[in-house]
Amino acid sequence: AYDADSQSAITTTSPASWTHTPVGTPTLVLVWVHVYEDTNPTIGTVTYGGQTMTFVASALGTNSDVHLYQLASPPAGAQTVSIPWTGGTGVRIVGSAETFTGSDTTTPLGTAVTGTGTDNAPTVTVSGATGDVIADGGTYNASAGRSATPGAGQTGQWAVDDGGAFAMYFGSTEDGAASVVMSWTTTNA
Repeated sequence: AYDADSQSAITTTSPASWTHTPVGTPTLVLVWVHVYEDTNPTIGTVTYGGQTMTFVASALGTNSDVHLYQLASPPAGAQTVSIPWTGGTGVRIVGSAETFTGSDTTTPLGTAVTGTGTDNAPTVTVSGATGDVIADGGTYNASAGRSATPGAGQTGQWAVDDGGAFAMYFGSTEDGAASVVMSWTTTNA
């Protein structure tokens, strides 16, 4: 089950760091690293409560990227999330943490997939099962006046507008099924 989410402030200096407070006792934490950049930074060791997280996947775009990390059986209670990086130019990062309860602690995630579709209508089809929770996260760069609206059946968990001429960062969850389509309607992407 989905537990809670939190986001860092938008930062231009390493590390992005904040406190995530679960509601229940988490069995899985996901951390999304949303990046706006002129040239790519190198993401260092992402930690949750001082424990090293496992890299899952990245989706790299033009000036905007998203990276996903996981930690099964994370420590209970409020924990510090840290996302260090080096290099890159024009780097702006937002981190998003999500905790879940009742997950498999040996293999909590299925196969990560990267979205397709157009800039203004990104979509991804995910294999799952009843009882699963499907989670997605994305980033896009755009001019001011941008927005991100999750598709039918999805629960938007966060949408952070970086302001100015930078980026939008977003994520959602949806109940699992054999095949789940996660989609977004974005503005000015």
